[in-house]
Amino acid sequence: MNKNLFRAGAAVGAVLFALLMGAGQVAAQPAPPREGVFGDSYVEIIPFGETPEAAFTELQDGEEIERHIADFEGQLLVVNFWATWCKPCIEEMPELNALQTEHGGDDLQVLTVSNDRGGAEEVLPFYEDYGLEDLGVYLDPKGELARDFQVRGLPTTFIVDRQGQVVGRIEGIVPWNAPEAHKLLDFYLEGRHREE
Repeated sequence: MNKNLFRAGAAVGAVLFALLMGAGQVAAQPAPPREGVFGDSYVEIIPFGETPEAAFTELQDGEEIERHIADFEGQLLVVNFWATWCKPCIEEMPELNALQTEHGGDDLQVLTVSNDRGGAEEVLPFYEDYGLEDLGVYLDPKGELARDFQVRGLPTTFIVDRQGQVVGRIEGIVPWNAPEAHKLLDFYLEGRHREE
């Protein structure tokens, strides 16, 4: 009887120890800053999602170039799925343009990926009407990249780290040029999500 109690106690102790060790590992991983609207909107993806592989199109000087997320490895990506018929998307686009204007470059790239079925014919006039001069034109008219990212509605934005892994998701619009957005992006730019 005492041996059975001892074995049961040891088993329970081992389970509790494993749980505590697991909790310690999760607690040791730095959490991204979630301030302002990002406190409710931002969903951290753990474990990090694999790099989506579907092709999409970049329009550059009138030429359509096939692209993949892996082409941007080494840069932090803000990948926003949108459409010209989506009112919240229209509201968010100037914020994304400002983010690209002020912070885009070798370290950070904003990819606004249009899901308009009409492709460039619908997107180019929209960019001109709204003065979106600093955003690249990225097209996904068949929704292949959106399916790869498992987009459920528009607008949806994903953060993809420098290693090409999906680390976070936001559904709906957020103020991308606000200080709390910059803090969140700096967390990933500095690689703090990979610290142990």
